[in-house]
Amino acid sequence: MLMAAAAAAVEGAARREQEGTPMDKTFPHPIYTTTGNMQLNAVQTPTRCAVVTGANKGIGLETVRQLAKAGVTVVLTARNEKMGMKATRLLQESGVSNVVFHQLDVRDPESIESLVNFITTQFGRLDILVNNAGVTGVEVDGDALRAKNIDPETWLAGKAVNLIQDVMKITNEKAKECLDTNYYGLKNLTEALVPLLQRSTSGARIVNVSSVRGELRRIPNEQIRKEIGDVETLTEDKIDRILQKFLHDLQHNALEANGWQMMLPPYSISKATLNAYTRLLAKKYPSMCINCVHPGYVNTDINWRTGTMMVDEGAEGSVMLALPPEGGPTGCYFDQALRRIPEFPNLTHCYEELRQEIDERSANEFLLSVFCVEEATGCSWRRRQGTVPLGGNETRNRLVIILSSFDVY
Repeated sequence: MLMAAAAAAVEGAARREQEGTPMDKTFPHPIYTTTGNMQLNAVQTPTRCAVVTGANKGIGLETVRQLAKAGVTVVLTARNEKMGMKATRLLQESGVSNVVFHQLDVRDPESIESLVNFITTQFGRLDILVNNAGVTGVEVDGDALRAKNIDPETWLAGKAVNLIQDVMKITNEKAKECLDTNYYGLKNLTEALVPLLQRSTSGARIVNVSSVRGELRRIPNEQIRKEIGDVETLTEDKIDRILQKFLHDLQHNALEANGWQMMLPPYSISKATLNAYTRLLAKKYPSMCINCVHPGYVNTDINWRTGTMMVDEGAEGSVMLALPPEGGPTGCYFDQALRRIPEFPNLTHCYEELRQEIDERSANEFLLSVFCVEEATGCSWRRRQGTVPLGGNETRNRLVIILSSFDVY
């Protein structure tokens, strides 16, 4: 229904475009040089249009800020209209003018349809979608959790399960809300916006914000890992069955007995299935760049302010995936490590380094560890682009991207 409505809206936009009715605004678009200092050239081009969900605070808000500063017109969305409008106003007052607000609850089909109609009327297309909205699916006493002073390594390794049981409660209602937001809501929104993304003239990008909790290696049940990780047989129906099995086991207090991850169970499986859905999307729409990214252990409300990274660091991965060079990767999972490359001792595939010339700012600020989904999608970038030769006398900066197998992430 949403796809049909979106397609009809796009057809109407195309008709207005042929009739000469203006549909989008034009803003100065920054063009960066690939050598030396970053420069802004006064070039007027049609601006790219982006939607960022869950953007009234935290990583989402910072993603909006960074995209807008890169010359993108951004639709900031939030479930809470008052908070979303306030965030937009504060951005505009700080000089970030190319941001507009639209209310969005990804769990509400009518809310999704309203956003689709708004983008169709105002812009006629969509270039970038950053699916950032998410909830944890648990009830937590934040003060009691922070008082435990759990060190980051223990938290990230998933070894804090026994330490947090007395301050954390999982209910069927909260778990369903988590799956409906982090997976089903994201999926419904994305599919409703696909017709608009297909009208992009700059190369459509979809960035799904994931988490280290969604890594398959963290799920004890080998059968579940195989089902989610087998790209040849993976389907949306299979993902639905896995999530229904999770809810069934939760209701019958059988999560641990049946091998589900016990560190934030609803959140973890929602992100694991989000990663899987990213793979399916990349295969279904090969002309788009569709990836997911783990932003790092960022100090935000979603981890009860226990994180160690700043939001500007956490947003960088999403922004970079939203603005890659033409022919960038698709169907990949990016683990952002701005200070170090994570160690994965169980990787069985050889690493390959790709060196790509980029601007000085990006080279100094980004280091991403990339996991290919499969030979047909993620690794196609490696074959097509090859290794960019670096050398010569001029100053060059590089981003090192390490590729390995997605199915062991």
